[in-house]
Amino acid sequence: MPTRRVHVLTTVRLVVLVSMILVQRNGAQGADGQSGAVPPPALDARRLSRTAEAQLGVLPAQPLYWHIYEYTSRAAAEAARGDRGTAAEVFGRHWLYAIADDQWRPAGGEKIALIGPLQVATDTAYTARYMEALFPWAGPQPYGDGSGHRHPGPEAWYVVSGAQCLETPNGLIVASAGWGAMVPDGWPMAISSVGGETRRALVLILHRSAESYSMAVDGTPRIPVSAVRDHRSHGVPHSDWKPQGLCAKWQR
Repeated sequence: MPTRRVHVLTTVRLVVLVSMILVQRNGAQGADGQSGAVPPPALDARRLSRTAEAQLGVLPAQPLYWHIYEYTSRAAAEAARGDRGTAAEVFGRHWLYAIADDQWRPAGGEKIALIGPLQVATDTAYTARYMEALFPWAGPQPYGDGSGHRHPGPEAWYVVSGAQCLETPNGLIVASAGWGAMVPDGWPMAISSVGGETRRALVLILHRSAESYSMAVDGTPRIPVSAVRDHRSHGVPHSDWKPQGLCAKWQR
């Protein structure tokens, strides 16, 4: 089994964010951040798509983390998930995710990352929306129309290859392959690929189940769901914030 390095991350570039504990594997990697020579995908292969979803209900009043494990097959991940894990196949690899305290352990598998703590309320139900981000390098371009967005709950990433930059009202958050990043509930942000390589990332949006998982900066729900509460009616922080293109400037 490859040697592991344990990183305790308390700052990400310019922002003192939260404590993150990441377990990174050592091993030979290709130029695109994966084992062996992997050709870059075509530019039209870029995607941000859901890979799994778990209805978690009301979460316990204790520090919670995003656990990421890797298995040799989907069947092995499914067999180990128990009642708290979620299996997913992403980038041709087999993952097991869980939202749990830092002592949670599945049977077998290789521990890849522990990201958190995830700040959540304890009086409302949550949904874990797991996604994959694949963006071939085309310059430090922001995701979508560049106007930014926010979520009703924390969002976290584990970067598999390449690098990403988040512009927020509180500064920049940059993470590269083998590292994670996180933003708290409600932070507006604009995300860009940086570093010159294809960006592949595992994504978690841990959102309140009664609300749209994605919102515009002013709080307008982007994805209609039943019983959505309109955040504009009671105000959101930085509702008039606009990205300044700082990730592109950082890249230069």
